[in-house]
Amino acid sequence: EDKLILEDELQRVRLYGKVDGRFMSSGIVCAALGSIEEDGRFDVEEMLYYEAGPQKPLSNKGYNRKLVLLSGINCTGADDYIDELNLFQHWLCGNVFGKQNTQIVRVIVAGNSVGKATEESQTASLQPRNNDNNEAVEAIRSVDSWLACWSKSVSIDIMPGGHDPANFMLPQQPFHQFMFPKASQSASFRSVPNPYAFSLDNTQIVGCSGQNIHDLLRCTMIEKPLEALRSTLVWGHLAPTAPDTLACYPYVDTDPLILHECPHVYFAGNCDVYETDIHKGSQQQTTRIICVPNFSKTQSIAVDGLDTLDCKEIKFKTDK
Repeated sequence: EDKLILEDELQRVRLYGKVDGRFMSSGIVCAALGSIEEDGRFDVEEMLYYEAGPQKPLSNKGYNRKLVLLSGINCTGADDYIDELNLFQHWLCGNVFGKQNTQIVRVIVAGNSVGKATEESQTASLQPRNNDNNEAVEAIRSVDSWLACWSKSVSIDIMPGGHDPANFMLPQQPFHQFMFPKASQSASFRSVPNPYAFSLDNTQIVGCSGQNIHDLLRCTMIEKPLEALRSTLVWGHLAPTAPDTLACYPYVDTDPLILHECPHVYFAGNCDVYETDIHKGSQQQTTRIICVPNFSKTQSIAVDGLDTLDCKEIKFKTDK
C-alpha cells in the first residue's frame, strides 16, 4: 500500500482527505492544513507549498532577445545527424535567411552531448564509471568541434547530463576546459553545472538536464514530463526524490536544489517531445516552463523569447 506521511523532527502522521499521494513524491516540503481525528489520522483540507519563492519583475526592454535550448545531441563520434547539426549551425550563423540571428543572446546545451554508446551504466551506483575509451574520446572531439564553430557566432553554455563523462551525482560539476580544447579558446564558451541558474538582464533562468524529471516520472503516477516539471516548480525543489532514488551529494547545512527565487524561464532537457506552458503562481508569479526535446530523437530545438516569454519549436529534419 502506498501511504502518504507528513514527517518533522518530532513525529510522523499519515495524511488523508484532500490530498492525492499518487502525484506526490518523497522529499516535498509543505504545510498541511486540517484536523486530527479521534483515531489519530490527519484529515487534510488544504496543502500549501513554497512555490519557488518570490519573483522579480520581468525586464522587457523591447530587444526581442532569444534564448536557444538544445539537448540530447548524443554524439558517438560517427556522423550522427551531421546534416541536421549543419543545418542548425547555418541557422545559428544566419546563413539560412541571409541575415545573422542577432537576437539570439545565448545557446544552452542541456546535457547528454555524448551518446549512449559510450555509457557504461546508468544505475545509481557509487562505483566509478569507465569513460576512458576511444568512442568517448571521439565523441568529445566531435562535440568540441561543433561547440567551437557555434561559439564564433553566439555565447554557448554546455551542461553535463546523465550520459556524459561527468560526475554522476547531482549537482553535476562543469566539464573541465581541457575536455573542449577548441571551444574553450573562445570567450563566448562556458562550461556550466547541472542544474544551472543564471540571469540575463534580470530575466531569471533555471534549468536541468532532465534526470530529476525522469526520476519523478518513474517514482510517481505523473505521466507527462511537463506536469512533472510544473510540480517541482510548485514544490520549490528541483529534485525532491534526491537522495532517495536519485543520486545526490550529501549536504548538511544547505540544499543547493531549493528554488529560493521563482524563475521567469524554467526548463528540463532530454525530453521525448517538445512541450511548453505558462505557469501562474499563487502570488502572481509567471514562469515559462519548457520541456526541451531530445535532438537525436526529434532533430528540433526550443527557442524562447526572453522579453515576452513566447516559446516555439524549430525542427531541422533533412530528407535522406
